Amino acid sequence: MRVRTGESQLQVQLPPHAHTDSVEVWIAGEPTDRFSVTNERLVRIDVGEHLRREFTLELFYWFTINEPLVAKMQLAAPALLGT
Repeated sequence: MRVRTGESQLQVQLPPHAHTDSVEVWIAGEPTDRFSVTNERLVRIDVGEHLRREFTLELFYWFTINEPLVAKMQLAAPALLGT
């Protein structure tokens, strides 16, 4: 997603069934380790030098589903909170 914020930290709520132990965060095309993930699937990301500039934010994660993969699936997208 493309983001521009005046906040030094972003919060992203991952969808249900997302694994919190396998999250990767990339800012402006580069991986970053300046984030934390709670057991409630909330990812807190330190924006750093990208404050007040537009940048691309990418989150990579695994999730588990308990349904057979024979029909269409609807997956929830991560939600950017409070900017």
